[in-house]
Amino acid sequence: MILNDPLCGYTVIENPALTQPEEKTVTRTWRERLLSRPWRPLRATKVVIDQVPSREFYVCNETRRIVMHPAMKAEVMRAIDGRSNQ
Repeated sequence: MILNDPLCGYTVIENPALTQPEEKTVTRTWRERLLSRPWRPLRATKVVIDQVPSREFYVCNETRRIVMHPAMKAEVMRAIDGRSNQ
């Protein structure tokens, strides 16, 4: 094992399917309010559900693997590089 290895021999597996839902309230345009079916012109907002990268990761100690979203891996690697530069 290399002493300078920041992940201590663990292999990182990127899985883009690791997302979680996030609800946002968005105002509806007048066009959308007037032309929607069923017709509800007084309802000014709607809820939109987006999929955002999960901040969780999974560790398997038997196989020495870490599974995380690619955005989370980039964030972890930035934090490791920042820590090693100090």
